[in-house]
Amino acid sequence: MRGDRFVATVGEARLAAAAFAARGTELGDIALPSADRFAVRQFAVVETLLPTGGLPVVDAARCAALAFGLLSVVLLWPVLRALGAGAVPAAVATGLVGVLPPVVFLHAGVTGAAPATAWLVIAAALAASARRRVAPAAVAAGIAALTAPLAGAVLLALAAHLAHDRVLAGRLPSAARLPVALATGAAAVDGPLAGTGGPVVGLGLTLTVVVAGVVLSWLAWAQHPELRPGLTPAVLLLAVALVPGAARSAALLLVLPFLALVFAMLAEPLVAATPERSTAVAAVPLTALALAAVVGLLAVVNTPPAPPTGLAGWVSSEIGPNVAIRADPLDRAELSASGIAAERLLDLGQPARPGELMVVTDRPATGAPPAAPRCVALATLATVPRGAGGAPTTVCPAAPPEPATAVAEQAARARFGTALTRNPSLELQPEAAAALQAGLVDPRVVLVLADLASPRRLAVDDFPVEPLEPPYALRRHVLLSAVDGLPASGDPQPLVRTWFAAQQSPFVPNSIEARGEALLIGFPAPTPTGLIAG
Repeated sequence: MRGDRFVATVGEARLAAAAFAARGTELGDIALPSADRFAVRQFAVVETLLPTGGLPVVDAARCAALAFGLLSVVLLWPVLRALGAGAVPAAVATGLVGVLPPVVFLHAGVTGAAPATAWLVIAAALAASARRRVAPAAVAAGIAALTAPLAGAVLLALAAHLAHDRVLAGRLPSAARLPVALATGAAAVDGPLAGTGGPVVGLGLTLTVVVAGVVLSWLAWAQHPELRPGLTPAVLLLAVALVPGAARSAALLLVLPFLALVFAMLAEPLVAATPERSTAVAAVPLTALALAAVVGLLAVVNTPPAPPTGLAGWVSSEIGPNVAIRADPLDRAELSASGIAAERLLDLGQPARPGELMVVTDRPATGAPPAAPRCVALATLATVPRGAGGAPTTVCPAAPPEPATAVAEQAARARFGTALTRNPSLELQPEAAAALQAGLVDPRVVLVLADLASPRRLAVDDFPVEPLEPPYALRRHVLLSAVDGLPASGDPQPLVRTWFAAQQSPFVPNSIEARGEALLIGFPAPTPTGLIAG
């Protein structure tokens, strides 16, 4: 409902873009661990089944993650009931991991743990069913481990506990099985086992879940010995969640079904002890749960949405049709979805060449932030407060000129522009004259005005800066209000259009549109260098 409230991390952006590419779009190679590649295929299948056609790329992936979460929450009910939990504890436990806003935030994270959690719950549902479908349950558990290696650590911890209790046979000595499982879980905290996805989870939410999990696990360990095999994976996941990194969100997501099971089993004796007030007992927790869900939903709905921004629209209207664009996978996916040709979209890490543009999005990272190119402030062409995935985005030349060259070119533009302000055929408003004298006007605009004004009288109101462009950007547009004393958008318009159509590159504008009685004439980015000699 409110994807504008989330900011996609580096890992979420890569997974969302890879899922978009898996649906049939060429985006080039997106480096992912093998487990994440398997998870991406599952995201792509679910996105295809859902009506996500009009959504941004990252929001389509979030919808798929929520679909996996919904499946795992729905299947928790038969699992809890099969294990002996009553209707009220099972309903409350299922609701707690399904409707509370902080938990929904975890379910909406684009991470391989989303499908892995669903597969683990499917395995539990198959194992707990009346027919005890052990083989299908093993297959589902294996798929979970292949989807998210941290789920494999969970299964290993469970097997280690069972082996330690001599329920299973194994090659390792009994005393070594549990340490091996814990070591595997520790290895999943960082490195390739952690995967690349997942949102940034704050310390407050993490501590809340960990403290509640530790208390529930301690109570269940003392009161329900039959739950101890499931408590070992839960404790492992709670420990992993305490370590910052990509595995934190995956660990919190995977631990939710275990905590729901523990909560339901601990609450069952309390409900069973008061049969004469069963209706009231059922009403209190369910009403509290419903109120919590309603309050959270109202908080989401009543928060004003972030204003939409149009990086794709700016690229389509302000950049030349043959200019190559270097961007990260999610920006390439969003630009591809908006109709930008795939051959123009290049990886951000490839060597830059003159004339190419670079889209840089400052995404949060769950671990050490990856090294990424940065835009020089004075070379920035456009700034988007909320780009693809909700992170701030800047557009700049991929290979900006050397500082000395840039200073020399501005000085040349200022000298030529100052001379142009003395042209008696040009009637300039004060703001327009100041921009020319400061060297802020694109040399193509300067040269075109000098040529067009030689046989005619021109009135220029402004050299406007387009939306998303910083105030110090070169003015690539001119607002021509009159030609020979007539409104520019009136009788002179065909003449102006014909004159510009006869020009050669780079002096051919990419847009000529009427603005009241004026004509707004614009040239595409980036600005060529060396047009005005110093």
